Amino acid sequence: MIERDAECEDVAVQMSAARKALDRTFYNMLSCVIERELSCSHLDGDDARARLKYATELLSRYG
Repeated sequence: MIERDAECEDVAVQMSAARKALDRTFYNMLSCVIERELSCSHLDGDDARARLKYATELLSRYG
């Protein structure tokens, strides 16, 4: 679009759509990480908290 000299607003709309799609994909992946980390039935409270901390650190670092 840029090479074709498209209007800036049209390029911005496409970039926004791509960003939103990537954000949705990231949050779906993070949801799977949280579910996987907390689904281990053998976890005690400390292990569960550590796994949840790992997932929330991913969110704060990349989200």
